Amino acid sequence: MIEADPDNYFSDNRDYKTDVMAFWKIMVKSPPHTRIASMSVVKTFLAQYDVELGVKFWRDLRKRAKGSKSITRDIVPTNYELKKILLHADLKGRALFMSAGTSGMRIDEIPPNIYSS
Repeated sequence: MIEADPDNYFSDNRDYKTDVMAFWKIMVKSPPHTRIASMSVVKTFLAQYDVELGVKFWRDLRKRAKGSKSITRDIVPTNYELKKILLHADLKGRALFMSAGTSGMRIDEIPPNIYSS
């Protein structure tokens, strides 16, 4: 963890490469896409304040990453599992799961107005 006050971070004459490496060590155990997105945010944040660490630095950092595939897998529920869900759901819940089940949408792809009151 980088112990620094965000308001004074750029006026404290910090070693930005060391800070990025410390953050990288924290992120190295995160899922690959999370790690890549987080490092992209850090790179953009530093660039916003005219801190350039160089293409080589970022390329070398990215080469250290292990794995680039998602670590989660979507599992299609069985008919039995869907039946159990539908038996315990109210009308909105049944509509939600039937919409997802018949269209192939994931839960997070269903528009919120379908299941919110």
